[in-house]
Amino acid sequence: MNHGAVKWWRYENIIMVSFGLLWGLIFLDRLGITYIFPNIAADLQLTNAQLGLTMSIVAFTWGISSVIFAFISDSIGKRKNFLVFFVFMFSIATFGVGLAQSIIALLVARAIIGLAEGPSIPLIQASMMAESTPSRRGFNAGFIIAMSSLIGGLTPTLIVAIAGHLGWRYALYSMSIPGILLGIFLWIYMREPRLSNESEKDVSHVSKMKWSDVKIVLKSRNVWLCVIGAIFQMGGPILTFSSFGPLYLMKEGGFSQTAAAAIFSIYGIAQFVWSALMPWLSDRFGRKPVVLTVMFVQMLLPISFLLFHNIHGMIVLAVITFSCGSCLAPLTFFTIPGESVPPVSAATAMSLVNLVGEVIGGTLGPALGGMFADRYGIAAPIWIVLLATIVTFILFLGLKETAPAKRNFEFSKTIAQ
Repeated sequence: MNHGAVKWWRYENIIMVSFGLLWGLIFLDRLGITYIFPNIAADLQLTNAQLGLTMSIVAFTWGISSVIFAFISDSIGKRKNFLVFFVFMFSIATFGVGLAQSIIALLVARAIIGLAEGPSIPLIQASMMAESTPSRRGFNAGFIIAMSSLIGGLTPTLIVAIAGHLGWRYALYSMSIPGILLGIFLWIYMREPRLSNESEKDVSHVSKMKWSDVKIVLKSRNVWLCVIGAIFQMGGPILTFSSFGPLYLMKEGGFSQTAAAAIFSIYGIAQFVWSALMPWLSDRFGRKPVVLTVMFVQMLLPISFLLFHNIHGMIVLAVITFSCGSCLAPLTFFTIPGESVPPVSAATAMSLVNLVGEVIGGTLGPALGGMFADRYGIAAPIWIVLLATIVTFILFLGLKETAPAKRNFEFSKTIAQ
């Protein structure tokens, strides 16, 4: 019994849980503001377009900094110092959002959040890969990613409750505290990841882009489809829906702020479950069938919002059943591009998909959603989500299967013939 307890409390497990919490806090700081958009808009007299810009600016600085600073940290070799610095940086910036008295101050603080959080993601992935035993690398990486959905599911109602009782500024102040505490813990407890030659190769795909491999990557049809698809995924079901979904339920569906937050808590928990199922399903049935099926099902989520926005039971059912589309990112941003090119070029393929998706899709989606909401009504962003999902589905019809088991099966069948 004691032996089991000691085994669980080893460094690998503690750092895995810490990184999982940190991953969740990163996306909480990025997306949590959407649940208190009505409070911020009323206080600072903001339009929907300006609210959209607060999301777009994070995506833009996130995409640029993720490549630049992750490369610098690789070159210098001090992953711990960089990660701890960025944790303090985005936590303090989140506090700064709460201090903002104008749209300019709000955008500056949000831009700093993107600058700090962008490189934190590859630094977490690279550090966890280096500290993982080979048999647990997949599990550890999946656990960390899943934590963002779980924390995203548990926190919206808390954020709204704090904003309702103390004001929206205190909700943001409270969001900054866990990051500061976790930064202190990592500063004291985390050791500098020691990379062997093998682990250095394993983590390179999450930490740096090799420009010499760009020509090889751009010859892959799958990579092109994933790059274009990432623009529509980030600009539709991932960021635009998260940015304006709660606001739509409040303004169009008559949901209270607490009820809308509760709906998106359910949405986050459902994503947590789907995130756990997606890798297993794609390994068993193939990447392309799962991607196409899930993208088709994803279309039903914005359709449900548009048709049943004032029927609470239908909205709950929709977010539970049709939320799987947002969980495709690990497949279409990482797995499929990485499996579509030679291993030496996998780093570039994944980095390219993520960079373009964040900088173009993540920047344009929320900004256009806000502009169209001001001009055509709050339903406009939901229509953007639907159209983006349809375009992505059509694009992914052209994907070639990359799952090793399926490719080996097809190869064996060809040989047999």
